[in-house]
Amino acid sequence: MSEALSLDALIHQRLAALTPQEIHLHDDSAAHAGHAGAASGGGHFELTLVSPVFAGVNAVRSEEHTSELQSQR
Repeated sequence: MSEALSLDALIHQRLAALTPQEIHLHDDSAAHAGHAGAASGGGHFELTLVSPVFAGVNAVRSEEHTSELQSQR
């Protein structure tokens, strides 16, 4: 990840490939601080995304596609 980009900005940048009509990204990290795997409390987001890419696609495949974009390095 480029140090010039915040995690929030990086997520938005990667999701742009889905040509979102609506995107809501909420950083929920504070609620997870101290949990296993989140010692720093960072990196927990809630995402709502509306995209024509998902038309006719089931929710599981939509989730997989979004996760694939986020896992790119």
